[in-house]
Amino acid sequence: MKKIDRLIGREGEEIPGPTADPLSHLTAEHDIAYTCKPWDTGAVVGTTELIPDGMKIVGLPVGNAKFVIAHVNTKADEHAERLKHIQTLGRKNPHLAAITMHYCCVTRLNYLLQCVPYSVAPEPYDRAYKDILETWQTLADVTHDELNLPFVRERVALPFAYGGQNITDFSATGDAATIACWANIANDLATHVPGLEDLDASKTRAEDLGQTLQRAPRWGGILAAHKRLQKYTTLPPLRNFTAGGVPAKKLHTQVTNAIHTKSINDMLTALAAPSSRLLSKLKKAPGTSGCEDPAGVMAAEIRSLSGEGALEWHLQTPFKPSLTVDAKTYSVLVHLELSLPTGCTSTPGPATHARLCDSSMTSGGSRTILHDTVRDAIHGFANESGCVSFLEPVGILAAATRPGQKTRPDIAISDFDMADTLHPDRRGGIVVDVVTAHPVTATGKPRGLGPSVHGRNAARVDGYTADIVHEAKLNAYSHETSRGRHEVIPFAVETYGRLHPAALNLLDRMSHCAARRHKTRDPADFAAHNAGHIRHRWVRELSTVRARALGYWLRGHTRHHAHDVEAARLVDSTNLLARDLMSAQPGTHQTNPDPRGIAKTTANDAADE
Repeated sequence: MKKIDRLIGREGEEIPGPTADPLSHLTAEHDIAYTCKPWDTGAVVGTTELIPDGMKIVGLPVGNAKFVIAHVNTKADEHAERLKHIQTLGRKNPHLAAITMHYCCVTRLNYLLQCVPYSVAPEPYDRAYKDILETWQTLADVTHDELNLPFVRERVALPFAYGGQNITDFSATGDAATIACWANIANDLATHVPGLEDLDASKTRAEDLGQTLQRAPRWGGILAAHKRLQKYTTLPPLRNFTAGGVPAKKLHTQVTNAIHTKSINDMLTALAAPSSRLLSKLKKAPGTSGCEDPAGVMAAEIRSLSGEGALEWHLQTPFKPSLTVDAKTYSVLVHLELSLPTGCTSTPGPATHARLCDSSMTSGGSRTILHDTVRDAIHGFANESGCVSFLEPVGILAAATRPGQKTRPDIAISDFDMADTLHPDRRGGIVVDVVTAHPVTATGKPRGLGPSVHGRNAARVDGYTADIVHEAKLNAYSHETSRGRHEVIPFAVETYGRLHPAALNLLDRMSHCAARRHKTRDPADFAAHNAGHIRHRWVRELSTVRARALGYWLRGHTRHHAHDVEAARLVDSTNLLARDLMSAQPGTHQTNPDPRGIAKTTANDAADE
């Protein structure tokens, strides 16, 4: 249980709290009220023969093993019933259903795991995990055969920030929760329990611990959990916990992240030098069959998906239509993120990557769609920040001095509040040029292979694809950067959503301008003028419109719906976010008078297919 500072008796008397003795209520002879039915029943703390099997305190079970296990079973049953309703909701809106499951069901059970160790009630925890996994499979339309393909189950278990689907087995993170809870209470308990200060991970036998383990056998579970976690991260000795030398805040998250980091590194290590057995499985897998380098392709995809901004769309609360992913598109995107066949080409494997690698010169190609979607979203963010921005301005840059140089950027931001305050040497403002790229080539191998890059490629280096297109775009504007009038910022986005650090830095700078603007308009709305909150919201919105555009474009190339008119219409709706933002503050933006007709070009491309 977590430390309880105060208990109020049935008659209203206050049991001594932390100002007197933090744990005096454990032995004080006061009646306390149950927090569950029957409400009129009390228990005397400190007199064991009068205490029943257990009680709920601040919603958590405190009592013997039988009582605690029954409580976890009850929670698992409650969630099993609610997950049925989530599956029903998922038939119409799987995006909203998945968000509800992650924010409610998964979060609540993770909290319970911090208070009731996995080793106490493994069966109900396993049952709850199975129900959550099956619900997710229903929402994403992922079969058991697909789940058992190489590395799919392991990738599903990773959090979104690591390129997974956030469906983690409670048995994998149970030790982290136990140690984090122990760090929270060990210092207080050490002052009241004789011999506890001698507890040490190096002492595994009960006789070495004096009377400690004999009084409380459950502490042996802490020793075992501490020992198992050493293979993921270096933890201080348990004596440091009881001495108060280990900060408890966010320890659970830190240790859990170490577990996930090892998991993703193990996968990348196996893919870097695949065994003949693994290579055979990958070549037979529907999502990678026919690829020139299936192991490298999967490694490149894992690295791209684990970058910042990649999978934020999964947690974007879809309060408005422009930020909702419909049922068909949701399944396509999840399959794409797990290297599973999406049904979006006549043949699996390289054909999917060929579609995703269409040249930006191709009318209606995927890179054109993603480029325009990202560009319009950034234009909307600049408008919200109060900056004066122009789409595709002409005549503001220096003339090209050699072939390949560009003279028309995607966006010009001429607001001196951001340009001059943060970069006073750039009097002309900021010009932004969006570039998107896929980490895999059209022939089905990681981008960047070959002696010219000395082995540095998308399968071995995080953010490699974003880096090379970022540098290429800077080179295209070398004539302007040498002149020094404008600050040139390439906004590089990988197809799977990873953002280049320069792109994140631009969002950060604009968010500070937006925060100052909101603060002057509504000083009482602290969330509105929190720069970090604004930046986080923009990253999620950008991830969502990118995912929508990609999913709708892929749907337009399915082998069963080659003329998916609905998908073409939905591609155009991805510009709703930018239009919503721009219409919110009229008069602070300039738009291109003749924007590209995305829906039309996509429909033509589908007809060509």
